[in-house]
Amino acid sequence: FGSSPGTSRRRRSGSSTCLPVTMVGRGGRISGCIAAATVAGVLLPLLAAAYEERLPDDSLSDDSTGAVDRLRQRLAKDSATTGTKYGVVMVTGPKEMSYSSLTIPLWQAYCKKHDMGLIVQKEPLNTDLSFMWAKPRALMEILPAVKWRYTLLVDASTVPKDFNRTWEYMIKLYMRHKRYSNDEPDKRYVFCPWDCDEEYTNPYEDGACNGPILSGCILWSKKPKTTRLMKSWYAKRLESDLPDGDDGVLKGFEKMKEHNYEEVFYRDVADDVGRANSKFIPSFGWSEEYKWNIHDRIHAFIKKNNKLAVIANKASKENDEL
Repeated sequence: FGSSPGTSRRRRSGSSTCLPVTMVGRGGRISGCIAAATVAGVLLPLLAAAYEERLPDDSLSDDSTGAVDRLRQRLAKDSATTGTKYGVVMVTGPKEMSYSSLTIPLWQAYCKKHDMGLIVQKEPLNTDLSFMWAKPRALMEILPAVKWRYTLLVDASTVPKDFNRTWEYMIKLYMRHKRYSNDEPDKRYVFCPWDCDEEYTNPYEDGACNGPILSGCILWSKKPKTTRLMKSWYAKRLESDLPDGDDGVLKGFEKMKEHNYEEVFYRDVADDVGRANSKFIPSFGWSEEYKWNIHDRIHAFIKKNNKLAVIANKASKENDEL
């Protein structure tokens, strides 16, 4: 079974069969590996688009149009904030006002020290919904307007404990963490801390980890796909089976991830982020000592940390002394 005149024997590479790259088939058509690569280069993006989650028609008619317009105006005017390499977004409403007055000055000082933008959204963008739906709605406006490579999303109940360290290290260490040899971390557009028990054997065992913590999340700002994911998250508000209140915001995020499994990534990073004893960005909620008095809990934490106390006293006009 020799080769016909004018042809070459096919070469095997692994399990694939390829013609030499110089081979031209009948009618001048490129054949072999080049043809396969060409077809793959055309078809794979089309297949990806075909399987991409379809977004519902969302007119955003329930927007608080005045509030959205004011956010857009701020973004258009404040190039010093939107033009940095990295940025931080905090969405905080009236319920958090007692302690956001303590933490916002700290985040302002942190971002100033590291030449990062900071956008704090205090105004509801939809008065018919739980305030926390302002997170995805604000990000839908913020991400396309900023030049930031990546965005860190934080809550008012968090403190930047280590002022000398930027949060950039979290991108490679957590967002781009490679779990196994053929993992593809570069396909991730959103990372959020995983809400896990303090002790567990396997994060996938029942009850060990329970969805995301929507603070400490990192978003790949410059990619349009990230804005699309925020639109998908916000569109979940239209679904009738979502619970009311802040639980609906969390459930909406989880439903968005179900359709974008590879693009949205969770990991337990509690050593650094998400708990009161986290080393980098601690977060404060209910405790046995303070119950739901988060203001006093954060105040006590800052007071015990000499560096934070000095920064807070200097940065905050509302508190003369801690």
